[in-house]
Amino acid sequence: MLLLVRHAMPLATKAAPSGAWALTADGRAAARQLRARFPAGAHLTASCERKAWETVGGTDTHVERDARFDEIARTGEPWGGDFLRLRRRYVEGVRHAGWESHEDAAGRFHAGVVAAQDRYRDRAIVIGTHGMVLTNWLVSIGVVSTADAGGFWSDLGFPDCIEVDTVGASWRRCLIV
Repeated sequence: MLLLVRHAMPLATKAAPSGAWALTADGRAAARQLRARFPAGAHLTASCERKAWETVGGTDTHVERDARFDEIARTGEPWGGDFLRLRRRYVEGVRHAGWESHEDAAGRFHAGVVAAQDRYRDRAIVIGTHGMVLTNWLVSIGVVSTADAGGFWSDLGFPDCIEVDTVGASWRRCLIV
């Protein structure tokens, strides 16, 4: 079983890099509810960004951190304003100058998934990650169509959990808080 978890709501601040953002109080509560529903004995891995590993493991649990699950690198993304439209257009296939290519992001994410699946074959795997990169990867493996990518991404909650069947090329929402 492969569960992709989009992180809970972080406390976004311009003063700190997004990788350092902690969860809000409501985000921590939602993450606790979500974690209580993970399969027993699941292997927990996450992006190196605090909001992702804190969502799947809190602060007391060891969570393997893997930069291959980090969000899309976005040099020069504006603070506030038009950022949601830019992000949606990215997941719909538009390449923005200074942003990580779709192919590079999907490739690194896929390598992380394959490595986790090879290493933990007998366990459920929970990956704490981010909306754009998980959507981009699902498009790259044919689980989400390019035409549906913007809507899929927009519908993701904070947090959200997607169970992925890579063999059957399907997904379903799971463990909703």
